[in-house]
Amino acid sequence: SYDARTMERLPVTGQSTTLALLGYVKVRPPTRLPVTDIPTPQHPADMTLDGHIALLGFDLDLARPYPPGTTATLALHWRADGVPDTDLLMTVALESGDRHFTLWPAARPLGDEYPTDRWLPGQYWRSLHDLRIPANAEAGRYMLLARFSQAGTDLLLKQAFLGKVAVSGRARRFDMPIVRQPHPANFAGRIRFLGYDLDAS
Repeated sequence: SYDARTMERLPVTGQSTTLALLGYVKVRPPTRLPVTDIPTPQHPADMTLDGHIALLGFDLDLARPYPPGTTATLALHWRADGVPDTDLLMTVALESGDRHFTLWPAARPLGDEYPTDRWLPGQYWRSLHDLRIPANAEAGRYMLLARFSQAGTDLLLKQAFLGKVAVSGRARRFDMPIVRQPHPANFAGRIRFLGYDLDAS
């Protein structure tokens, strides 16, 4: 079951809960295109890939900072203006100076079941990509880049600058916290390990 508002999967709880595999369903692309209102991207773009694939823009809150270890959801808006010839792969990365973090490794925008060379003219797609900010990312502003290549090759077809992403510093405490599980240890007389916290629930 899913949340009707967010369409996120609802957690399964309860001691007597049992999950049962009912079978597999194969989802095929529609033979007729539905008539729908195409939403306006939060950040419009004007990029054509392979001469037939239009990247209309993307949705991402660029105004807020993202702490290391958190996840930002990037939504990309696509439209097929013809019959694509290329099986595209997309990589999303953060870059700032000599710092480089790959947030989305080379993969097909809509997954392996529906590569871009099977898109139909006139189709509109909105792909969602969960981008995890690396835990070791230093605070600062990074360029958010999307790179497009052809599957099976190392050929870079195009690179897009999507915007600037702010990474905030990790919160630090300098006062002595309460150690719920004391376990003292001494390392060469230089470092003292006091214990740890663990939520057993």
